[in-house]
Amino acid sequence: MFSLTDSRRKFKWNGYPLELIDSFDNVLLFLELLDDDDYTGEQKMLIGCEMIVEDEEFVNSLPHAEQAQLTVEAFQFMTGIDLMDETEEAYVEPSMDFLEDAERIYSSFLEQYRIDLIDQQGVMSWAKFSALLKNVGSETALGQAIHHRTCEIPKKDKHNGEEVSRIRKLKREYELKGEKHVRRRAEEAHKRAMAYAQAIINKQKIEVK
Repeated sequence: MFSLTDSRRKFKWNGYPLELIDSFDNVLLFLELLDDDDYTGEQKMLIGCEMIVEDEEFVNSLPHAEQAQLTVEAFQFMTGIDLMDETEEAYVEPSMDFLEDAERIYSSFLEQYRIDLIDQQGVMSWAKFSALLKNVGSETALGQAIHHRTCEIPKKDKHNGEEVSRIRKLKREYELKGEKHVRRRAEEAHKRAMAYAQAIINKQKIEVK
């Protein structure tokens, strides 16, 4: 939940105070990493820890199992996204894609908020970016794209043939190129990364006992 008072940068893990790198572009890079098949689940967790946690010396002092656990917990604290969530609710049909819609997102922020996201790289937090993104107006380029992707096609009758054809044409025009495969790829990438994280977290719990 967005807060005007709580910082998502300061995070205490196992009693140790840490600073997190919570810029929106850093979070987007990590999300891209999770979907990258060129890396193993272990590599994603270890790279992610270095990306998210500012204290490099502290990160390097931890065994790999603890780095993975820190990645999961710090990322959830910072973004509200639970990387371990494998329920159906974790996978929804996408109405937006950060890569395919990058130009629309950029222009929409510039149009509605007069914010240049290029200038905000390394500055704007994920919490602020996410709050603004969720409230982008329907008249913006991104808002229009989301509307056409999510609007329902009315049942065709003798009166609305042209309107139905128009809506279908716009849906094809704004359809995400990878939409048919996004859910499957996201599920597979998520499960591979999280299987590793869960395995080493379980191992860590056993060792503690």
